[in-house]
Amino acid sequence: MNFTTTTTLSLDAPIDLLVLGAFEDQALEGRVGEVDIKLGGALADAIARNEFKAKKGQRLDLLSLGRLGARRVVILGLGKSADANVETMRQLAGRAAKATEGFKATT
Repeated sequence: MNFTTTTTLSLDAPIDLLVLGAFEDQALEGRVGEVDIKLGGALADAIARNEFKAKKGQRLDLLSLGRLGARRVVILGLGKSADANVETMRQLAGRAAKATEGFKATT
């Protein structure tokens, strides 16, 4: 399996799995916010129901139901942005790789 990281991937790109990191204090900002809008507020709803707060170690799995190019979306909690460092990003990469297990993702 090949892994690709990018900051410019179109949300309409046909891929099996999209993995994104989200900070507690910025959970609906940036690319994650764009994904939430395309998914009809599914992430915002999970946050409102206290199912996901983007705390370090949390994970939220979502089906795109054809609203994105990706079939599935995984949002990984990164904790507070002020606490982020190189180790946070290293752990994100490892957790993203682990998130592919069980999905049979090839892209």
